[in-house]
Amino acid sequence: MLKFNVVAAPENSTLPPFDLPATQVLSPMVNISTDGAIVRRMTLTEYDDGNENPTGSLLNGLRWRDPLTETPELNTTEVWEIINLTEDAHPIHLHLVSFLVKSQQAFDAVRQTAYNCSFYVAYPDPMSCFTEPPQEPELHHLGWKDTATVYPGKITKFVVRWATQSGHQFSFDATSGPGYVWHCHILDHEDNDMMRPLKMMAANSTQLP
Repeated sequence: MLKFNVVAAPENSTLPPFDLPATQVLSPMVNISTDGAIVRRMTLTEYDDGNENPTGSLLNGLRWRDPLTETPELNTTEVWEIINLTEDAHPIHLHLVSFLVKSQQAFDAVRQTAYNCSFYVAYPDPMSCFTEPPQEPELHHLGWKDTATVYPGKITKFVVRWATQSGHQFSFDATSGPGYVWHCHILDHEDNDMMRPLKMMAANSTQLP
C-alpha cells in the first residue's frame, strides 16, 4: 500500500526548465538480410472452462515444462511468424536478443479454424487465409525491440538476430547455463504457461553480414 499526501507548494517553488521537441525523433529504419533464414511459425492460444473463466494461455500449444522446441544457433537470423488466434493483444518479449518487426497481416480466423484456407497461400488468392497484404509496422514498432505487440487476428513477423544488434558475437558464452525464455509480458498470461524456454546453440560463424 502506498499513500500520497498532497500539500501546497512552497512559495518559492518553480518548475524545472524543460523543452519538448516539436516532432518525435523516430528510430531509423533497419534492414537486415533474411536470405536463408529459418522461419518459425508460432501460435498464441487461450483456453477457458466453457464459462469464460480462463484456464491457460499457450505458445505453440505447449506448456512451460514441455520439451524444448526453440534452439536457435548463435550468429544466425530467423523469421518468427507469430499467429495470434486469441481475442487479446499480447506483448511478446524475447530475452537476450533484439528483433525487428517486419510486418503485420490480418487473417480470417473463422476460415482458418474451419481449415478452409491456408497461411501458405499468399493474398489475394481465394485459398489464402489472409484478408490484406502485409502491412508495414507501426511507428512505435520501428527499430530494434525486445518486446512488440502481437494483435488479435493477425500474423506478426519478427526478424530475430541471435547476436548483438551490430551483428557481432556476445562478450560472454550465450550457450552456457540453463538458457533463456520468450513469453507474453501480461503477468497473468506468463504465469499461466504463456512462456517457453529457448536454448542458444553453438555456431561456426562469429559475425553476421
